Amino acid sequence: MSKENKIVTLNITLGELIDNAIQRAKKLCTAHLGGVTVQFEFNGVFIRVNYDSDVGLIKRDFRRQRDGYISEDVIGPYPKAMLSKQERASDKAIQDKREAENRIRADEAKKIASAQMDTCLAQLDEASQSESSLMVWMKEFAQLADNIYSPESALQTVYKKLKSLGYKSGEACGLEKSAYKQRPIMARYVIGQVMNCIASGRSPHPLTIKFVDDYFRLA
Repeated sequence: MSKENKIVTLNITLGELIDNAIQRAKKLCTAHLGGVTVQFEFNGVFIRVNYDSDVGLIKRDFRRQRDGYISEDVIGPYPKAMLSKQERASDKAIQDKREAENRIRADEAKKIASAQMDTCLAQLDEASQSESSLMVWMKEFAQLADNIYSPESALQTVYKKLKSLGYKSGEACGLEKSAYKQRPIMARYVIGQVMNCIASGRSPHPLTIKFVDDYFRLA
């Protein structure tokens, strides 16, 4: 293929997949009898395609560029068929370093989430002295429990405490709409929903936060 091919730009549509973009580029090349090279930008990576470019190789180097394994101004139109031993070693070294960094970040996130939850749980006894203070606590708990690193054991601790206070899983469901305009009923509904989530092995639904806000808007 001549290196003097005219460069034609292809516009990528919203939500388009990389495979489809490459195939459209190849068809555009074919429509020009192979006399053009099509270039497009996909997720920040510039890609060039000829009518006979290898889709798999283009995708391979697109991913390597996107993920930081290589730094090229443009990918294609003819990536090498086989990576060298040095290139494979470089890719692996970058991947290993990234995974190690991710593990460190995850460990730090777990420590922070655990400390935050420990503080929250330590405040539960005091918060349970009144309905309104318990609802304030419930909002904070729902926010913390939504963290994927939040310790699962915290959920059971909360469930047992709420049960000891007389609350029940799924309580106050299916009542007339007007009933939820009363704070005591709304509180039992919200707490009952939190307990229901825990009983099902899930963290409180994010809507818990909205429901608590709704509770405090009631007269």
